Amino acid sequence: MRDTFKNASYNTFGYIFPIALSILAMPYMVRKLTPEVYGIYILCVSIAGMLSFLDMGFGQGIVRFVSKYEAKNDRERINEIIKVTFTVHAIMGVVGGAVIYLLSGFLAGRVFKIAPEYAGTAVFAFNIAAIGFFINFITATFFSIPKALQRYDIFIKIQNSIFFLQITSAVTLLYMGMGLIEILVTQVFFQTAGFLFFYVSSKRILPTLRVGFGFNTEVFKEIFGFSIYTALNEVTASAIYKGDKMIIGALLGVEAVTFYSVPSMLVQAANGLIHFSSQSLMPGVSYAQSLLDREMLNGLYKKSVRFALTAGLLINVPLILLGNAVLTLWMGKEFSEKSSFLIPVMSIIFFLKSPALVALWFCNGLGRADMNFMASTTGAVLYLVGAALMVPIFGLMGAAVSLALVLVPHPVYFYILNRMLGVNSGWFVAIFSKAIIIALFALALRQFITFPGEIGWFIFITLSIAAGVLFVAYAIKIILKEDFIEILERLRP
Repeated sequence: MRDTFKNASYNTFGYIFPIALSILAMPYMVRKLTPEVYGIYILCVSIAGMLSFLDMGFGQGIVRFVSKYEAKNDRERINEIIKVTFTVHAIMGVVGGAVIYLLSGFLAGRVFKIAPEYAGTAVFAFNIAAIGFFINFITATFFSIPKALQRYDIFIKIQNSIFFLQITSAVTLLYMGMGLIEILVTQVFFQTAGFLFFYVSSKRILPTLRVGFGFNTEVFKEIFGFSIYTALNEVTASAIYKGDKMIIGALLGVEAVTFYSVPSMLVQAANGLIHFSSQSLMPGVSYAQSLLDREMLNGLYKKSVRFALTAGLLINVPLILLGNAVLTLWMGKEFSEKSSFLIPVMSIIFFLKSPALVALWFCNGLGRADMNFMASTTGAVLYLVGAALMVPIFGLMGAAVSLALVLVPHPVYFYILNRMLGVNSGWFVAIFSKAIIIALFALALRQFITFPGEIGWFIFITLSIAAGVLFVAYAIKIILKEDFIEILERLRP
C-alpha cells in the first residue's frame, strides 16, 4: 500500500510540475519569440505528436509484460521483450524522423502559411524536430522500464529534471538574445541526456538487462496483441490534440496556432486533473469484474460519474466566467483580446467530456478497449472533418466549436456501457442534465461578470465561484453527503 501511495504521489507531481513550469515560461517565450515563431515551435511539437502512433503501443507493452515476467523471475523473457521493443522503436524512430526531415521543405513552403522571412527557420526547425523524434523513440523503451518495475520515483525524477533543464535553458537563451533554432538544438541535447540517464537507471534497477537488436515473432505477437487498441487510441488522441494545430497552421497561418494553442493548453491542462485522478479506477473495475460483482461495479460507476461531473463543474465554471481574466493575468491584455473568447467554448466541451473519462477506464477495466477505440475514432474523424470545413469560415472559433463533434458518439457509447453495468440510463441522463444546466447558466452569466484586475480579487472571486458551484451541486444531488464523508475519510492520516 505504501508503494502504491508513493507511486501515486510521484505521478501527481509528474503531472503538475511540467504544467506549472510551462505556464510560468509561456508568456515570456511567446513575447520573445513572437507569436508567429512560437507557432512554428508548436507545429514542431505537433508534427512529432502526430507520428507518435508509430510506437504501436509497445511502450505500454513494456510496462505490462516486464512487470508480468519480473513477478515470475523470468529474466530471459524480459530481455527478449526489451530487445524486440527496442528494435521496433529504433526502426519506427528512423521512419518517423525521416518522414519529418524529408517533408520539412514541403511543410514549410506548401502546407503551412508561413511568412517568407520565416520559411528558412521553419525548415531548419522541422529538421531538428526530426532528430528529436528519433531520440525520443529509442528512449521510449528505457523510460518504460522504471514504470514496469514500480519505480515511478526514478521515472518522474529524470523526466521532470530534463523538462526543467529544457524550459530554463529556453528562457535563458531567449534572455541572451538567441532564438528558436538554438532552443531546439538545446532540447535535442537534453533529450540525448535523458536517453543516457534512463538507460543507466534501467541497467541499475534491472542488472540482468541486455540491450541489442533482434526480433522474436512470438514475443512481438504477445506485445502487439495487447497494445493494438492502445496504439489505435493514441492515433485518435493525437488526431484531436495535434491535428487541430496542423489544420489551423495550414489554413490560418502559424501565428493563429499560437493564439489557439495557449487557451487550448490552459483548458486541457486543467481538465487533465480529472483524467489523471480517474486512472486509478481501472484496477478496481478489473477486481470487481473478476468477482462477477455487478453491484460493486454499479456503485463504483455511479459514484465515479458524480465525482467527475462535480470536478468538471469546479474546473470549468470558473474558466467560463473568468477565462478572460485568467488569460489577461497570464499572457497580457493584448493576447487575451485575440483568444480569450475561445475559453468558454472549450470549457463547455471539456466539461461535457468529463463523464467519458470515467467510461474510458471502466471500459479498459472490463476488457472492452474496443469500445473506447470506436468512440474515439468516430469522434476524431468527425472533429477533423468539421475543423477543416469550419476553420476557413469561422477562423479559430470554428476550430473550437468543431471540437464538440468528438461528443457525437457518446450517447451510444454510454448507452452500451450503462447496459453492461446494469445502470439505469434514466439516472445517467437526469444527473448529467442537472450538471449541464449549471454549466449553461454560467455561460449565460458570463457577460455580467466584470473583473477588477487585482490578483487578490481574482482569487477571492474564483474561490467564491467554486464554493457556489459545490453548494449547488450538493443541493441538487449531483454530489451526495456520503461522497463528502468518503473524501474526508481518505484525507485523514
